[in-house]
Amino acid sequence: MNVHPILKKTMSLVTPDMHSRRRCALTDAIDSLLNGASATVTALGRGIASPAK
Repeated sequence: MNVHPILKKTMSLVTPDMHSRRRCALTDAIDSLLNGASATVTALGRGIASPAK
């Protein structure tokens, strides 16, 4: 089962008034946690698959 589409749909239902970029950042951080990153700011940032540095 692919968790990412479920997470994305749930986040849009739970946070309808949140700005889309902030929702995307929060979803990426949660996805990073689900992929095994520890719950620190540095680990969450390193766990996000993005070309941004």
